[in-house]
Amino acid sequence: MRKPLLKTEGGFSNVSGACCGDGPLRGQVQCGKEGYKVCQNPNQYLFWDYFHPSEYTYKLISKALWGGGHSRIQPMNLKTLASMAIPRV
Repeated sequence: MRKPLLKTEGGFSNVSGACCGDGPLRGQVQCGKEGYKVCQNPNQYLFWDYFHPSEYTYKLISKALWGGGHSRIQPMNLKTLASMAIPRV
């Protein structure tokens, strides 16, 4: 992933560490295990835990897939695909 692009376009302040967990980059202690911590603002984190994207990340991905421009989603976004008529056979 292109971290500078994620920081500027996604508004993330943290694109390498997780919001939930503990240890280096919050990837050592899993969420729900003894000693885990949760960040104050999950929308500023690319990752929720050490391998799942945050809810905000999923929102950005789904918005791009649904209505993203041709420079990002090729050959077409899902909105365009869903609006296409299916020919009868």
